[in-house]
Amino acid sequence: MVYGGLEKKIEFLKPIFDRVGFMHGRIASPGQMQVPIDEGISRPAAAVGVVDYFADFRTLWKRAMKGFLDHAERGDVLIFAPELLDGTHYYARLFPGPDGKMTEESDRYAQALLYAKIARRLFQEASAAR
Repeated sequence: MVYGGLEKKIEFLKPIFDRVGFMHGRIASPGQMQVPIDEGISRPAAAVGVVDYFADFRTLWKRAMKGFLDHAERGDVLIFAPELLDGTHYYARLFPGPDGKMTEESDRYAQALLYAKIARRLFQEASAAR
């Protein structure tokens, strides 16, 4: 999503956003399929480029949630599933640890909890904007 205007892409994706019923959550950068996020409220340290991809993902998630809410009927539930895969699947980056073993850059469980926290906040914002 780095090149071109994000708003144009969101408009192009509107038919998809309007049909959201389930969300897989992962945050990527232009060079990595999965990157760690810090406390989940500011630009991650790994986001060293020009584009704040973390802000872009929050925008996309919130828009998807708004699409769900705009078309949801009483009793409908939006599932948000953090999808964080390990290094053996070439998702989580691996680095040599002090013992020489390759270890993941971050704790996937802690990251999933941050994702859930962010998703709840964005869902509240999307609900309030209606």
